[in-house]
Amino acid sequence: MAQAEEEVVEALEVFVDLERSFYQGGETARGTVRLVTSDQAVQILRVRVSVEEWADENRESSERQLSGEDGLLANSTTEYRFEVLIPTEGEEGNLWSVNAMVDLANEDAYQGDVDFEWLPPGVPALYVELAREGYRGGDTAAGTVYLFGGTEDLSVARVTATVSPLDELAPPGSGQVLSEATILPAGAVLQYGFGLPVPADADLSRSWCVEAAAELVGAEPLEDSEGFHLLPPGGIGVVFAALQEVAPFNRSAITREGEQLIMDFSPPEYLKRTLDGVRLLLSEDHRGVWGKLEIDPQEKNLLEHLKVLVMGDHERVRHDLNFPPSMLTTDEAGAPSRAVVEVLEKLLEPYL
Repeated sequence: MAQAEEEVVEALEVFVDLERSFYQGGETARGTVRLVTSDQAVQILRVRVSVEEWADENRESSERQLSGEDGLLANSTTEYRFEVLIPTEGEEGNLWSVNAMVDLANEDAYQGDVDFEWLPPGVPALYVELAREGYRGGDTAAGTVYLFGGTEDLSVARVTATVSPLDELAPPGSGQVLSEATILPAGAVLQYGFGLPVPADADLSRSWCVEAAAELVGAEPLEDSEGFHLLPPGGIGVVFAALQEVAPFNRSAITREGEQLIMDFSPPEYLKRTLDGVRLLLSEDHRGVWGKLEIDPQEKNLLEHLKVLVMGDHERVRHDLNFPPSMLTTDEAGAPSRAVVEVLEKLLEPYL
């Protein structure tokens, strides 16, 4: 009788978080390395962080050691705060990351990383960062506008931000005024927090964003926008957000059939070898949220591809979903229940 494969449990998982997703060359990036152990204790020799630019060759710089020898208990979480200097020389558009390397006493090594956008120093720029990836109609979209200075002082007439559909952006300068008559010193970074109302009747079939602009005196305005997922109301929105926790799927269509909401998603680039798409077909009432998860696998060979061309859509993999109200919760930051995320992770695991 064939034996089931034993699941391999890693002794340590390494997670890296940054305070924001973009940094200008010469800035100090602050963040956290989080180490999570399984059911066995580990002995650490050192924990290091570095900044890397991925181009034709990767370039490592600004390495710092966070910890020397340290013992971590089983089933524990340990955090190390760090600061690293972002290199002033690089190529805008390349992939940049902050990496954490953990060396154990038994000579095993683990690592984790987080990507960020590198901005050239000395170039005025405006960036929007949202506190969450998704909001419902009637919510307040919170976040920060970052204004980066150039090589000389600039006079800023005003800074504004507004919520709008991506296919119908508001005129520059409209929306909530965050600042007026400000000097942006050379090399400085100014921050403006905002809280913008998402229309209660926002159309789920459209893509939405927060757009911001800085009107400069005697120069072209600086503009940026950050998209967010418009979440369906109630528990269906929790399931939607949980799917985004599994992987950054892109919603491609949304329709209704009676009481059922149908949402189609295309996979992120790194999953296109295993997935053509994912569909959620969900209904909701006092009993919770139920429906189906349909997974559309990528055709593995030429024969399967020809079958699709001749006979139409190939067979989707279908799973029943059933989430009681007790599972359909969010934390203070709006993140969906881990219980819902874990259900979707398990179903999608063969394709991730």
